[in-house]
Amino acid sequence: MQTKSACQESLILNIFITMDKMKIVGIFLAAGRGSRLAPLTDTIPKPMMDIQGKSILERSMTSASFVDRFNIVVHWLKEQIIAKIGTEYKSKLVGYTNQENPKGGTMQAFRLAAQQSLKDSESEIGFCVFNADNINADSYYDILKEAIYSDPNKSYAVAKKFEDRSRLSEYGVFQVDSDNNLLNIIEIPQEYVSDLANIGMYYFPPKIKEYLDIDLTNGNSEEYITELYNHIRDKIDIQILSGTGTHFAVTNPSDLEAAQSLDL
Repeated sequence: MQTKSACQESLILNIFITMDKMKIVGIFLAAGRGSRLAPLTDTIPKPMMDIQGKSILERSMTSASFVDRFNIVVHWLKEQIIAKIGTEYKSKLVGYTNQENPKGGTMQAFRLAAQQSLKDSESEIGFCVFNADNINADSYYDILKEAIYSDPNKSYAVAKKFEDRSRLSEYGVFQVDSDNNLLNIIEIPQEYVSDLANIGMYYFPPKIKEYLDIDLTNGNSEEYITELYNHIRDKIDIQILSGTGTHFAVTNPSDLEAAQSLDL
């Protein structure tokens, strides 16, 4: 019988073997028009808006450079994004997926990019998914990276822990158990249910490929990643990671101006 120490060493070894055999693709959701930022976004795609000398998308990609390669979901003014980012960023290959109908939702965008990545790779693939129009502190990316390398077979979502409860009605929130496992996701709660706000950062293990074709429309035209979690909770362990660092959603022109003075 193995000792507790030997079991732990075996588990760590198995995890590193898994990580050695798999690749992580960072998917960035950058297809939308950002109509609330018009007229600015009539000529510049929202993810390419400049924040203190660097675009929102480039900030996110730099922070997520622990992934093995990038896939950017594009549509609106996609030529500008492709021209700026190119086919390599931070010495990592960059691919692009065109989402013909950005109003199809975040799940549709993830599905398209994931299926393209799987078609182009012989390795097992885990997927990080990032909303490309949010500004998040590096600390959120760090805790996601640490969790993936600790156990790449779980799914993770990153949350900001808000002290100001009045802000929580602006977000979807996660309800968790005592071990931070996901219990429920509540969109735009009208009363306090949790202080863990969804900031649009996720990781899905290789097993997620078995569930990519699930129809999540429920009679609607849009499919959301949060709905995917409702379908896989009893199939894949989902843990919520939280931090208190800067999270800033650029939604309207005044947000863009405010972001120029953020402590980044």
